Amino acid sequence: MTLSAPLLLLLTGKTVSIYPSSQYHLALCLFNLTESCRFIIFTICIRNLCFFRFIVCDVSLPACVVSGAQLPMALWQFGRMIECAQPGINSLKYNNYGCWCGFGGGGTPLDEVDRCCKVHDECYEASRKTPGCTSLSDLPYVIAYDFTCSDEQVTCSATNDKCEAAVCECDQVAAHCFAQAKYNPENKDIDHSVQCVS
Repeated sequence: MTLSAPLLLLLTGKTVSIYPSSQYHLALCLFNLTESCRFIIFTICIRNLCFFRFIVCDVSLPACVVSGAQLPMALWQFGRMIECAQPGINSLKYNNYGCWCGFGGGGTPLDEVDRCCKVHDECYEASRKTPGCTSLSDLPYVIAYDFTCSDEQVTCSATNDKCEAAVCECDQVAAHCFAQAKYNPENKDIDHSVQCVS
């Protein structure tokens, strides 16, 4: 599929529409994790002013396209890593867990699982400071990497470049951390304003 114009992504409720536009530019977008839970990351630039947005929506589109190119599903890879280290589980159980698991984070971690997420967030932040890994396309949630899974062990590929290797290592450490930590269902979907104070 070749697109002849920049795109504008509009979300209204659960409806996603993509419109050609000469004024807006959709820089990137990402689907992830399951058939029913999709994540979209994008930047809209108006003239020289750009806005970064992360949106979670419950929609289904056949492809995620940016100027005709499909982007890698980096978060999907992290989910597969988690499921490698813990066969039979659904990696989404860690989304919106505690104060740090999911997008954003703050406050004191509630338990070891939450602490794994805090360390993972900090690792992602550090990966953005790796020399040569500061462009928009090197965002940890977007970057693709290679890894293998064997006997519940995740191994990052030696063929990954330095940006891919940094993100892969963050995800690998978190996946193994989750496997060692006790999961408490009571810490899922908590009220951050009440339970995540510093």
